Amino acid sequence: MMKQLALQQDDVKFSGNTFNIVSVGRIDPVKRFSSIPQIVNEILFKGKSVCWYIIGPKGGNQKEYELLLSNIEKYKVQKNVILLGERNNPYYFIKNAELLVSTSISEACPYVINESKVLGTPIISTNFGSAHEFVSEGYDGYCVPIEHIADTVCRFIENKEDYSRVKLNLSGVYSSEFDISLVSSFVPENEIIKEFNRVTIKKDYVNLFSFLQSSAVIITGSSEKNMSLEFISMPIFK
Repeated sequence: MMKQLALQQDDVKFSGNTFNIVSVGRIDPVKRFSSIPQIVNEILFKGKSVCWYIIGPKGGNQKEYELLLSNIEKYKVQKNVILLGERNNPYYFIKNAELLVSTSISEACPYVINESKVLGTPIISTNFGSAHEFVSEGYDGYCVPIEHIADTVCRFIENKEDYSRVKLNLSGVYSSEFDISLVSSFVPENEIIKEFNRVTIKKDYVNLFSFLQSSAVIITGSSEKNMSLEFISMPIFK
């Protein structure tokens, strides 16, 4: 469903002549969207062309929203930081952007990062506590302090080989619905499945998930339409 929605067109079109970035979430101090204008200013100062789209309801934290508007004006990035407000279909923007960036101070379950991985868009995230559980460093993106986001974006723009490599890695990641009522808690990786009600499957990779403490399923596949399932019996201890 997510991939189908991502194919639907929107009245807002990305420019093909710039590096398009998207961030998604409510306007809240925890998300730190008010820091984006300064980051964009740093990227522009380094001679890179960038346009950063923020998707999220404008009626969140009023003080943070006003600070965001003030910083857009302060750093003179009105043409480079675009507030799209709340959108019914953010997946179109995530899929068609060159990059998804999370500037959050903290996140419990960053759904948007997992959605970006499914849609094949590289990720840069601030290095909050659980970030490394969701972003595989150098594989599908990078986790850095917020002060280093501008430099990391610039390296992605400059190093097309690295960017293409990450894009290629993400082309082998698929998302499938999963029956969480069967998933055993005896394997730590299964906790993520319980939270998201889906499992991330990597192409040409042995994916092991356990059931009911005594059996497991191995999922492998060379493509999204060529999956192999193998059920095995195995003792699983806490």
